[in-house]
Amino acid sequence: MVQCAAMGKTACAARWHSLPESGTVARSPNQKAPRMTDRIALWLGLFIVAAIGLDIVANDAQGLVFLARELMKLIESLRFWD
Repeated sequence: MVQCAAMGKTACAARWHSLPESGTVARSPNQKAPRMTDRIALWLGLFIVAAIGLDIVANDAQGLVFLARELMKLIESLRFWD
């Protein structure tokens, strides 16, 4: 936003409209997009499985039941598209 203040209102608006519309972040040509490697995916999967296992052992799966109920509420609230 500081850059927009320095450029002026019309220049900032022109720059804003030049961003890609696909929701991606504009990057310089030499910047690599962040990627999920196999190692990151494996650790993330192990963490999720461990968290689910801990919830089952420590809380009798009450956290999973809560998340399932909240997901059902969300799905029900989005039902207006039907």
